[in-house]
Amino acid sequence: MEISEKIISLLSQHKDIPTEKISESSTMADLGMDSLDYVELIMQAEDEFGITLKADSSMTTVGDFIEMVKGAAK
Repeated sequence: MEISEKIISLLSQHKDIPTEKISESSTMADLGMDSLDYVELIMQAEDEFGITLKADSSMTTVGDFIEMVKGAAK
């Protein structure tokens, strides 16, 4: 499973939203993500990929988050 699929899967499980309703262009607001959800997502991604992420308030879409994870995973 590639990084984008895994992130979408994590979001799906966390917010109980079917994966087919989540795309890279989905905004965090569209998914009902609040600041606590965002922190929990960062922690899940860090555990899943063995990386360290910094919270970035400019990240607004799922695609932005995927790119942040891909950058940290290199």
